Amino acid sequence: KQWYQRRVAITAGNLELENKKADLGSKLSAAALELFMKFDVLIEEYTCKLEDADCKPWKADNLLDAMQLKKVNCDEDTDKTNEICAKARELLGNMEANNEAIQEGLKDIARQMFNKETKAVMNPLGGAIADFICYKEEGLCEILRAIYDAEEQIENKYEDENKK
Repeated sequence: KQWYQRRVAITAGNLELENKKADLGSKLSAAALELFMKFDVLIEEYTCKLEDADCKPWKADNLLDAMQLKKVNCDEDTDKTNEICAKARELLGNMEANNEAIQEGLKDIARQMFNKETKAVMNPLGGAIADFICYKEEGLCEILRAIYDAEEQIENKYEDENKK
C-alpha cells in the first residue's frame, strides 16, 4: 500500500476528507507527527540545496501542512507577525494576500510536484516511515491506515478533477 500521499488537493469536494485526515492526524503521538513533518522539511531542504525545480513546491506543501496542523488562519494575522503567514506571503510574492488566496496559491505551487514520478519515489519512503512508526507504536497502525485511506480518497478525487 502507498502510505504517503502529498496533501495538495484540498478543494471543496474533498475538504471533508481533509478534515477527517486532520482529526486522525491529531491522534498520532507527538513523536510520530514530528517524524513525518521533519521528513518533509528535510526533503524540502535537500531539493532547495540542489536548486531543484521542486524546491518551491516543497516549501508550499510544507507551509500548507503547517497551516493545517497548527490551525493557522492568516486572516487573523492582522499585525502580520505570524511566521507561517509571512513565509507563505513571501513565497507567493503578495504580502497582502488573505487566507484563502494564500491557501489557493500554495496549493497551485505545490501541485507542480504532484505527479506519478514523484509519487513513485515518495510513497515508498513515506511507507517506510509509517512502517517504522507502527513497529515502535503498534497502537498507531490503525490510525495510519485510516489516514492513508482518507488520503487515497482525496487523491482519487484530485485525479478525477484533473481529467475533467
